[in-house]
Order: sequence, then structure tokens, then C-alpha cells
Amino acid sequence: MIRFLELMINSLNVDADDSDPTVTRIGLAKFADSADAEFQLNTYSKRTELLQAIHVRYTGGRTNTFGAIRYSR
Repeated sequence: MIRFLELMINSLNVDADDSDPTVTRIGLAKFADSADAEFQLNTYSKRTELLQAIHVRYTGGRTNTFGAIRYSR
């Protein structure tokens, strides 16, 4: 999954200032038994920071996809 996220981040325009209409913001929510925000859409604005931040620890638990979607909404 980390490799997929790295490829996605590297293919998007994430290193731009907020006045650029093509800039992409990325947030990360992780989920197992429950969902939690790892970081918000406005936390990182540099590719290097994002690539470091996506390396989160696996916490175990069940895959509660419905809970993750509900949390993200």
C-alpha cells in the first residue's frame, strides 16, 4: 500500500502554493476496528513531507471499510 501511495503522490501536483488551481492536497485516514485521521488535507504542502508522513504504523484489527468511508465523509 505504501508503494501505491508513493506512486500516487509522485504523479500529482502537490508542491505548489495555494494560489495554484491545479494543486492537490492529500489527507490520510487509517482504519481497522475504527478510523482515525493520520493527517488532514492542509497538513502537508510539500512532496517530501508527504512521502515521509505516509509511512504509518500498522495497528492491527479488523478491516472496517464502512466505518472508514463514514469517517471520511
